[in-house]
Amino acid sequence: MDKKAVAIGLGAAAIGGVILVTIFRKAKAVPEEGITIEVYDQFGNKIPRTGSFNLNEGQSYTLKANITNTSTKGGQPWEATLGIGVTIKANSSNLISPSSKSEYFGAGATKSFSYSFSVPLGYGGLTGAIGVAVSGPDGAIIASASELIYLIEVSVEYGASIVIS
Repeated sequence: MDKKAVAIGLGAAAIGGVILVTIFRKAKAVPEEGITIEVYDQFGNKIPRTGSFNLNEGQSYTLKANITNTSTKGGQPWEATLGIGVTIKANSSNLISPSSKSEYFGAGATKSFSYSFSVPLGYGGLTGAIGVAVSGPDGAIIASASELIYLIEVSVEYGASIVIS
């Protein structure tokens, strides 16, 4: 079995745990060079970030993680196979299953990764985070970024019907 493949797999599996520790230790969003996080609503409109991404419960969204390979060799941009890990959590609940995979990047290349997710009804008022981590071929985390999310509660519209027979 290829030692690099094993290292990448183990590193990618560990990314989820590292992301969670990183996310919940930070009081504010911390983007890192080489990674940008964007969120789009169900109609493809970009959600503005105002300290956090404010998302409505009961709505569907798309996370877009843009990752740039900043690897160098001898000071020159260099190709690399990197591990990509993504998680979205509200309190202790996953809004997506933590995802990890290996991806080849050319020297200085940027790739975009999209993930669909929904905010279930009943999650209004919760806070959480989106986390993205990138690992090198040896499995060590080389970059990470997180963005805070706040889930906006949708009002209940109370109603009743009465039938007298």
